Amino acid sequence: MLLLCSAAVTIQAQNNYFSVVNGMPHLPVFANTAAVPAASLKPGAMIYSTADAGVMIYSGDTWATFCTQQLALTSGGYPQFTVVGGVPCLPVMSTTAVASTTGTSGALYYPTDKEGVRINNSLNWFTPNTLAATPVVTASLTAGNLSGLAGAVAIPVKAANPSFVAADKGTVYLNSTDFKLHVNNGTAWVAVDCSVCPAVASNATVNIDDPVNMNAIAGGYSYFQKQGVAEGTSVYRWRTANDALGTGAALTGITTVAYTPGYTDALEGKYLQFDVRPLASSGTLLGSVATSPWTLIHNCQPQVGSAAIAGDFANMSSNTFSNGGYSYYDQEGNAENTSGLIYRWFLSTVAGGNGTVTALSTGTGTNNASGTNYTYTYTDADDGKYLNLGVRTMAAKGYSTSNEYIASYLLKNCPPQAGGVLVEPVDITFSAPTIINVSFSYNDVEGNLEGSALLSWYKADDAAGTINKTVVATGSTSGGSYAYTYSDADNGKYLLAAVTPKAVTGYTTGAVATSPGVMIWNCPPQVSGLIIEGTFTVGSTVAAGYIYYDKEGNAEGTSTYQWYRGSTSTPISGATSSSYVLTSADKGYTIGVGVTPKAAAGYSTGTQVTTFSSTTIP
Repeated sequence: MLLLCSAAVTIQAQNNYFSVVNGMPHLPVFANTAAVPAASLKPGAMIYSTADAGVMIYSGDTWATFCTQQLALTSGGYPQFTVVGGVPCLPVMSTTAVASTTGTSGALYYPTDKEGVRINNSLNWFTPNTLAATPVVTASLTAGNLSGLAGAVAIPVKAANPSFVAADKGTVYLNSTDFKLHVNNGTAWVAVDCSVCPAVASNATVNIDDPVNMNAIAGGYSYFQKQGVAEGTSVYRWRTANDALGTGAALTGITTVAYTPGYTDALEGKYLQFDVRPLASSGTLLGSVATSPWTLIHNCQPQVGSAAIAGDFANMSSNTFSNGGYSYYDQEGNAENTSGLIYRWFLSTVAGGNGTVTALSTGTGTNNASGTNYTYTYTDADDGKYLNLGVRTMAAKGYSTSNEYIASYLLKNCPPQAGGVLVEPVDITFSAPTIINVSFSYNDVEGNLEGSALLSWYKADDAAGTINKTVVATGSTSGGSYAYTYSDADNGKYLLAAVTPKAVTGYTTGAVATSPGVMIWNCPPQVSGLIIEGTFTVGSTVAAGYIYYDKEGNAEGTSTYQWYRGSTSTPISGATSSSYVLTSADKGYTIGVGVTPKAAAGYSTGTQVTTFSSTTIP
């Protein structure tokens, strides 16, 4: 707290800082009240405002002239004179807290339970416009434990204006002759005339021209001035809050009697308050604030309903879907503003546009008012998803924007099916290269035409095609046959065909259907009646004689031979033709021959049959 006790105290004056020069108080000088630092905005704060050309005092809510009848607020005030951020602040006290009606001449305080500043003339406390008796002349600013009010400040009381000094702009004192506050404006000493009664405002209200359509919102109030002075430029403010108690109240920045933005969606459900501080046209004294009750701002939101999608959802053969219409409703009867109409096309995994959402970014006007049609190409991956059309519109008045209505349609198309898959012929013995064909039936619930199916040919160890499955060829229905070449290693295995049906439109790919297995079989060739023909003497030629047999009638191919001396454990080297010339090495042995039959087709190699001569070579 700054304590100033005598005329001897001198502090260098600063333009925006309270100072005392030769006992005279200098208020900080600001261009306007908006230039005062926020930290200095305390109830009782006093400045000289160049824009207002006078002394201004802060109530804790707004700035007013020294003649104000505005109450001081207690929040942030001090019970004694102090300086905050260079700005002097009067003590903020209730009237009942003042100890005595007497006190130090020129003492000032700001009451919280009565309107306006109080000034003491050493006999009693007065408002600036009711100061009656001549104040006792005092030499200089004093502050501290003053008579009548501890912690007060007393400005100098003089009978006449001091000698003018240009640098003294913002200096104040109380004149004991005209009982008015005098202030130096940098050019002259000016008396602050508080004799004109302030204007009075009452019955403040928030008026809505058309509560149904919310066309216009304006403040209303009654104006009165005791001397009949017409209204000047009164001060208006608007606030919004979350409820009728003013919770979360905030200034809107609108300072005209009309709420110039009018109704907006953002204002819906909020509470609006209007207040006015009246000003007479020939005065500078702002009256007390008149405040309206909190008024609920409400207009029902327009609604979109019954939106639909037009298109062929039965077989998905049509790829163009369109807006099938919607309904519009506004409780207040506000007409629709179709310029705000927006369509949104998208897919979702759950009805109503929920679950995983995929935007459809192509098509005719996908997300705007012209997006009434959407060209959508059905894919197998989308089956079971939902095609959605979101519709949002606006009202021409009142609550402007509707919520989005979502029309949701299931994309469902049955896949094509292949049945009765058969490998033909079903009963065949494989010998020469064989053409195997596949046959099957095609069905599509929606009647989508058949496309070109995919085929896979494979072998397996079982008829079901589950053991040691090996793909041997692939193709399509345009090549629905397979040229199979028999191999002895395949004998006893099974040949099968797998068909993947295809539709031209709709769900294009069906499940794989597999034929029963057709066994690959062919009996091996056989040798019977094997004999050795010829004379069994050295130098003679002997030959193998036998009967060739193949169950399937496959012609004999190049059968193989092996001649033996004595037993099958002693093959004669190089003796592998159908005849053999006996040599001296054969003396004392029997001669044998083994024949392995070979077929020209089918099962190629039979089992070797062996026979020996009944006599020993002499």
